[in-house]
Parts: sequence; C-alpha cells; structure tokens
Amino acid sequence: MSNPTSIGTAHFRTIAHAERYYAAYDPDIDAAELRAIVALKIRNREIHIGPPNDFPAGTMLTCDRDGRYHIQTMEQFDTRVAESNSEIEHPAKRNRLEACDL
Repeated sequence: MSNPTSIGTAHFRTIAHAERYYAAYDPDIDAAELRAIVALKIRNREIHIGPPNDFPAGTMLTCDRDGRYHIQTMEQFDTRVAESNSEIEHPAKRNRLEACDL
C-alpha cells in the first residue's frame, strides 16, 4: 500500500460536531459565542453540515471520530472489505465509494 492521502473537508455530520471541532481551538470560549461562530460559518458557507455531494473518482468519503468528513485515496482501504459492504456506493456517483456511517 502507498502512503495514505487524507484531505479534511469543510463538512461535518452535525452542528454539534462542528461546535466541538471549533471549541478545541479556544477552550475558554463560552457556549453562546461558539454557537454564534459556527452559525456564521454555516451562513457564510465556510462549513457545511452533511456529507459532500461530490468527491473525486478513486477516492472514499470517511468520517473521523469528531464527525468531520475526509476524502481519502482508495489505496488505503482493503478492497475485500469495501466489496463486502453493500452500502458503500455513493448514491449520487456510481463507482465512487463511501465509508461513512451515514
């Protein structure tokens, strides 16, 4: 296997995941200010809630434990596992695989 390539996206599973992600940058921030920052980022389309609609062919969409979506090269994954998972085909793009538990 080659060295993995993983690119974090601006997409999060939920608003709560986005809030936890940004809270790590300023542990002293209060909850109301954090919610306002995340809401502004969503309004300004800096971040998004939900998986990306499109990603390059030959890649997989994954989520980390913190709820942030990543695009990763297919070489990182054991294709036997991918082939045995009946839910991995991205609904919008045939022959593009998705590894997130959506």
